[in-house]
Amino acid sequence: NRFYESTQRLIQPRRVLWSMTEKTCLSTELKVHIRRSESAAPNLFFVPFEQPILVLDLLHWIQGNGDANLAYSYSCRSARCGTCSVLVNRRPVLACQELIKDCNGEVTIEPLKGLPIIRDLVVDMQPFLSHWRKVKPFLGSDTTEQDDPALIPRQSPERRVIDATRGCIKCGICHSSCGMSGNDRSFLGPAALNHAVALIADSRDRAAKARLSRVLSDDGVDGCHYHGSCGRVCPRSLDPAAAITRLRRWRLSSSP
Repeated sequence: NRFYESTQRLIQPRRVLWSMTEKTCLSTELKVHIRRSESAAPNLFFVPFEQPILVLDLLHWIQGNGDANLAYSYSCRSARCGTCSVLVNRRPVLACQELIKDCNGEVTIEPLKGLPIIRDLVVDMQPFLSHWRKVKPFLGSDTTEQDDPALIPRQSPERRVIDATRGCIKCGICHSSCGMSGNDRSFLGPAALNHAVALIADSRDRAAKARLSRVLSDDGVDGCHYHGSCGRVCPRSLDPAAAITRLRRWRLSSSP
């Protein structure tokens, strides 16, 4: 039936167009290691394919043909929801974005570091989201004021600061790559601090001073040791370390 056919298409490795100048895969099988939450569960799979393939499609094939009990998260398949974050060969990535080209090698897929494991590749994002909530991730407003809508010109210094820090999809990849987030549970982390900059720089924010005071506390910017890994792994090309540097400059000037 139609449902069966659509399901079969889903679990088949998706073909990805690539340059004709790249070397064609000679092997038709990829060795995939997956870290499982249960020791008795199978953790080695051989996935057939001849062209580059997305990590998410590898997981679909394994769940459909290898072990139906494999647990992993995904939703949008377009690098917007941030739910499919995993470690691929110890590097945090979005499964729907990471392309495996070396078909003659091996791939190891693990859950994100620094977060509690629920099952297999599914982690509990609450520690990450709790830090996000601490910076009050929304514009503060004063309902007693009847101001006209704020106009922020595209080329204004304010807009440039905001644009450089917007776009976070809360995937937790920067949190996983940050050594301080994993070792110090009180540290707000790169994602929350980066988002705080976007809010504080916005002239419409009526809570800028209180928010700035919050992120300049001991568990805020002073917890960052500038490893820089958060910016290197961000799938949205954000640079939380640069945002934290800006927060420290604002502390010296006492204002954004």
